[in-house]
Amino acid sequence: MQQAHGDNVDPTIQGIDYDDIKTYFEQHGYLNNPKIFTGTPRWWLTGKVDWVLRGQKPIAVFSDDPRNLAFMVDPQKLVGDDCIIIGQEEEPDVMNNAKPFFDSVQKLPDIVITRHGRDELHLQAYYGKNFHKPATPREDLPLYRQLTGRSPF
Repeated sequence: MQQAHGDNVDPTIQGIDYDDIKTYFEQHGYLNNPKIFTGTPRWWLTGKVDWVLRGQKPIAVFSDDPRNLAFMVDPQKLVGDDCIIIGQEEEPDVMNNAKPFFDSVQKLPDIVITRHGRDELHLQAYYGKNFHKPATPREDLPLYRQLTGRSPF
């Protein structure tokens, strides 16, 4: 049974590691590609992704609220790289806040999070091509401010 939408998500799923993210990255060769980083539209999801990838990939937060995670990576070092963006029912935020940083963003197959062999949650994945400073200023996003050589806050 898939529980992937809004109020139907069992909140206890937050208590497990999302190990299926690492499996997804391994299956698609993303872990071995030094020109791919990862990102999310939410600080809490950034922590979940970084935890299961064990810091093997730089990670960015495409949000106006990255919290302390804004300091995990220097985004200037990621310019020109591609990104696997992971969201949980946050496509509008991905399109509004992440897409401007790339030449293109393409939807990928979902990452299915399982618990005890049961399909519990679907995370959406996107492929962002060629990370760069957006053409239109995004002063609302700490990531943008960092790309222009300023403090995120």
